[in-house]
Amino acid sequence: MTRRAAYLARMLLNEARTPAALLASQNRQLCSLVRHAGSRVPFYRDLYAAHGLSVAAFRGLPDLSSLPIVDKRLMRAAGAAIQSLDAPCELVTIRTSGPPASRSYFTSTAITTNGARHNPCDRI
Repeated sequence: MTRRAAYLARMLLNEARTPAALLASQNRQLCSLVRHAGSRVPFYRDLYAAHGLSVAAFRGLPDLSSLPIVDKRLMRAAGAAIQSLDAPCELVTIRTSGPPASRSYFTSTAITTNGARHNPCDRI
């Protein structure tokens, strides 16, 4: 329930923002996401490098079209490289429904019944 309350609080805060302030916030979040992916997720680090994309120079919405398209096939082929180096030690595998040939498998953080997340692994 705490996550829902935090999400609702963000929604209410965004409702009171001017369009320019909301756009600036979204742009900062986009830059943060791309920089995290490029520095902490091996799949995206390699993909961005192969396309000559510098995450340090990424400016947000103006550069959005420069991001390479990632489809299901690429994500499946990436295997463990799609996971962030910051991923928690204990992950849960989730399988999508559908015929076996079209199923996808994802990993997600394991959450205990009280909502506390597991501690991240020590990475070398």
